[in-house]
Amino acid sequence: MAQWQSSRGMTLARQLLAKLAGSAQVDEGAFFRDLWQYLLEAGLLRHVTLTGQRGNALPNTSGTAQVDADRFLLSAQSGLWRCLDCRRSYARPMPRNLCIRWRCNGQVVRAEEDGDDYDLRVLDVPFAMLRSREHSAQIPQDERERIERKFKSGHDEINTLVATPTLELGVDIGALDGVLMRNVPPAPANYWQRAGRAGRRHRMAVNLTYARPASHDRAYFDDPQKLLLGRIDPPSFNLKNDLMVRKHARAVVLSELRRLRVDSTLSQELRTRVQAALDQCFPPLVKTWLFDGQGNVRTEVYDVNGLAEVIMTHRETLTASVQRVFASQWPHADSGAVAPELLALAVDRMAADLGVVVRALRRRLQWALDQQARLSTAKQQKGALDPDEEALERRCSRLIRRLKGTENRGRSDSEGVDDTETFGVLALEGYLPGYGLDVGTIAVTHLPPPRGNLVDLQQWSLRRANGLALREHVPGNLVYANNHRFAPRFFQPQPEGTEVFQVDPVAEAVSHAGVPGGMATLAAGQLVAMPVCDVDLAHASTISDDEDFRFQLGVTVFGYEQ
Repeated sequence: MAQWQSSRGMTLARQLLAKLAGSAQVDEGAFFRDLWQYLLEAGLLRHVTLTGQRGNALPNTSGTAQVDADRFLLSAQSGLWRCLDCRRSYARPMPRNLCIRWRCNGQVVRAEEDGDDYDLRVLDVPFAMLRSREHSAQIPQDERERIERKFKSGHDEINTLVATPTLELGVDIGALDGVLMRNVPPAPANYWQRAGRAGRRHRMAVNLTYARPASHDRAYFDDPQKLLLGRIDPPSFNLKNDLMVRKHARAVVLSELRRLRVDSTLSQELRTRVQAALDQCFPPLVKTWLFDGQGNVRTEVYDVNGLAEVIMTHRETLTASVQRVFASQWPHADSGAVAPELLALAVDRMAADLGVVVRALRRRLQWALDQQARLSTAKQQKGALDPDEEALERRCSRLIRRLKGTENRGRSDSEGVDDTETFGVLALEGYLPGYGLDVGTIAVTHLPPPRGNLVDLQQWSLRRANGLALREHVPGNLVYANNHRFAPRFFQPQPEGTEVFQVDPVAEAVSHAGVPGGMATLAAGQLVAMPVCDVDLAHASTISDDEDFRFQLGVTVFGYEQ
């Protein structure tokens, strides 16, 4: 509240009137009464009653008026007027170019806008906010597909993708018109694949490559033609990969068994045995491997010996079928990977490998049951679980329901692999061929914090190959995924036990302890090792702008040739 006149001395209104009047004589009382009456009649001021917290009128405030905000409008203004003395700025010129600030006698002059002022440029120059999302292998496949659809839709919900090589091959972004590479790609093929993501629809795009101080980037920066005109080799992969060969060999055996069950050249008894083995060992849902007909957890490991018996009965036919498929399609240069003895071994071990998958699923189920039992005991002792224990209990319940096939799949899960169907699970576990080359047998679960306001962060799981999991999920390391940092903290060791290895850090060699012909150097020592297992990544923090480099724990990985 401010008053225009006071018997105790000067007010801001009286001072302003004196500045405007100059040397002229003005009747202050008559001027303020006429001005007050005019503002009331024009509706710029209106009488109000000021009340306190209890709704009662405040004392000594009778006759108070306030500015009616509904009678005022905001209009765009260019430039400003600034006092030469106090530097106060005004949106419009003042009467007689006088500064109306208290006890300031300065003059107001026009000042042009600063062309480098960030706030003014934001208001005047058209711009688009960057709404970015991560697109990497750390994001589940279904989530990546949703991000791609939103990005290609043309809406502003997502207009920037921060991508790894997952977006380099085989993804049509449509109207993408710009690509920024944070470093020089390793090869010309990588450069053209990444640059080729843009301009596919309108045939026009801008590609900007940032060259780091590293020697690789500097070499191509000094001579860009080496990158632009370099040799481009077609994508290839190792056809001597025995894991890939065994996956496809199992798929061929399954196809041949399905043919044998309706083969008229076989007796009815043999066809019935083949059908029974397929129904027993490959049920529609994986819950048959883990739960009995009443829905109870099986007390013993599910028996898949029926598959082994059928394979031994028709071994010659199955082996010949597998060899025929690989002999007709496999390149001669890589024929050593599909030698007849190796293919026959893959056929013979098919039932045993299926048992490994069944035991892995049973191990995950048993882990969830053990955790539930432990949490139930803790709840009886403490009366209530801690937030992190409640989150673990919910996760175990979801895992059990998913393995049992009772977990409801939402609309967001309508696409992709159903981890309750047998053949989908076999592909995820590496038993059968899958579409993802980076899919492995190690289940990695990213856990959100038990409490907080991270509503956009939900639990999700990924699969990792053994070699990648060994490097990424070392205790003490940090994994960066989906704008957050996670720490490998909860491991689920396999019940097969541990192994003892002889390790020589000087020679960077490793071998099984007790094997004849092993290392016998002074630097060699024995280490007890456990197999790579499923891991839960606990939420550590969000990724902040203060972190210039990602944290990666330095480790040394030794290997030996099998």
